[in-house]
Amino acid sequence: MKKITCSLILALCCIASSQDDPALRAYQKFVTLVGTKWVGTIEGPQGKVEVAAEFVWGPNQSAVKAISSIAVDPKKPMISESYYAYVKKDKKMVYMDIHGGPEVYAGDGWMEGDKVILEFQHTGHKEVEYKVAISFPKEDVMKTEFWSKQGTEWKPIMSYDRKKVKVGGAK
Repeated sequence: MKKITCSLILALCCIASSQDDPALRAYQKFVTLVGTKWVGTIEGPQGKVEVAAEFVWGPNQSAVKAISSIAVDPKKPMISESYYAYVKKDKKMVYMDIHGGPEVYAGDGWMEGDKVILEFQHTGHKEVEYKVAISFPKEDVMKTEFWSKQGTEWKPIMSYDRKKVKVGGAK
């Protein structure tokens, strides 16, 4: 009985401490995505672009990694990797997105209500800031909204939904 009581107290303390830490809650949301794949379509100036992201563990399960493809050219999709990690001593979730070549984005993340917020910059162009809000309006739908900062205001760039599919592509 003592063991069960101690385990319950420890679990409640962990839940309570994560409620006070929006960065930890954001990271925990990404942890729940490990083993899932999400696909969707972005409507853009070049027409429809297929997007997909599969979430796996990063090195030694110290981070969550998203392997994404953006098929502007369906014969040669752009592959990117994103990493989400929690830095306990700083109470901070860090985010890095690597598109290959000079395309590297880095920033922080936290929870606002039921949305994960990522605020980041292109490492070579720090004067340009971006923000992404990720939410789950349904269990199998991931909504992604992008903004760029223009002066002191955030202006919407795009928004799209992805559907959860079985890893391996089958629905």
